[in-house]
Amino acid sequence: MELTRLSARLNADLSEAFARFKATFSEGPRRIKVGVARSVAFSYFPGFFAAYKRRHPDVVIEFVYQSGAELIRDVSEAALDLGICCARPSWPGNLIVAHQFEDDFTGILPPATSPAADDSRRLPFISLREDSETGRLIALWHHGTHPAAAASLEADSFDLIINLVSLGFGYSIVPKRALAIYGQRKPVRRFHLAPAFGRTLAVILRRDQARPQHLDDFVSEMLF
Repeated sequence: MELTRLSARLNADLSEAFARFKATFSEGPRRIKVGVARSVAFSYFPGFFAAYKRRHPDVVIEFVYQSGAELIRDVSEAALDLGICCARPSWPGNLIVAHQFEDDFTGILPPATSPAADDSRRLPFISLREDSETGRLIALWHHGTHPAAAASLEADSFDLIINLVSLGFGYSIVPKRALAIYGQRKPVRRFHLAPAFGRTLAVILRRDQARPQHLDDFVSEMLF
């Protein structure tokens, strides 16, 4: 196991040294490789990079949409410059949290349900997969509020969950920001969560990373 860790660290150091060399001597455009966990809905993306792209149109941003576990591994091994995912109780020793923000949730029901009825008690619950950190937290919350009811459907993204609820497959809880992409359209009906539920999203970087200025600017110019 020790040899494996040393090998991974060496690969990460070499990858970072090569990236610094390219950033210094390459005549091509500057790049940032960003990993975003699948539990982060598409509506968040403009807040991550819209303002930055207006100020730095010459920087190429490469997005990778993957699981939180894959993202943490790739940032740790220098395959990504930074990652955005649900905060963990602990992180690998070579990672730091450069920025974090709170992410509140709301309940959602199919649009045809009655506002006066507590339809969530009789509809199937659609959850994020429990192999993600956010899915694990949702499962704990749901067990506390509906101890006798298990999730009948699981999905790996909130965008898919919103569409499943809109089609009448059940109810769920999703980040409030995930619904922003729909604007004035009302694909689902919201309801208040009791008790409230939320998570913390974290932006992670390698601890020993020699960061170029355009990467620090990316983190500082996020809108959240």
